[in-house]
Amino acid sequence: MPIFRYKALTATGTKISGVIDADSYELAKERLKREKVLVTHLKPLESKKEIVLKPPMLLAFTRELSQLLGAGLPLYESLLTIEEKYRRHRSHALFLGL
Repeated sequence: MPIFRYKALTATGTKISGVIDADSYELAKERLKREKVLVTHLKPLESKKEIVLKPPMLLAFTRELSQLLGAGLPLYESLLTIEEKYRRHRSHALFLGL
């Protein structure tokens, strides 16, 4: 699924940016519209360099995944939970790829 980088304004006028996964450009805009943000810039994310997690981040990810799986959450739900937690992090595209 393609990943798009966006810049937008919230209802209060705050500038936000991030990445979103969607099947197409139009679906990405629609998902952001449902989140009640005004999209000012949206383009496909071109991954030219490899995203690597630093050791502390990798340790936190594996620990969180272990705890969620140990609590009985299915793998897919556990990965979605972690992805939501790191939504504003610069390594978010890596978590979307999982």
